Amino acid sequence: RSKQLRRMASKVRKRVNAQIACMKRQYDKKVHDPEFSSGDEVYVKINCPVHKFAPRWKGPFKIREVLSPYLYRVQTGRKTSIVSVAKLKPLNRRGRATADS
Repeated sequence: RSKQLRRMASKVRKRVNAQIACMKRQYDKKVHDPEFSSGDEVYVKINCPVHKFAPRWKGPFKIREVLSPYLYRVQTGRKTSIVSVAKLKPLNRRGRATADS
């Protein structure tokens, strides 16, 4: 009986790992972090909007320096801030945020 339980647990574990790998492949197909370079204009996400209908993004601001693929130094008004790529949205040529974000 214990051998049968171990065998079943092994099969379940293999199946779960296969499903996890499949979900990861699907997720990775759709997720693309944008890459910015120095001088690009971006919007920066506001952490806590004042009220329900307040704007969620501030900007546009210029990227001053690329610190890593995930961190950027952004000129926000008179000061510079280090911002994660997750809180940046690219500015398109017409001066509006891209539609897919």
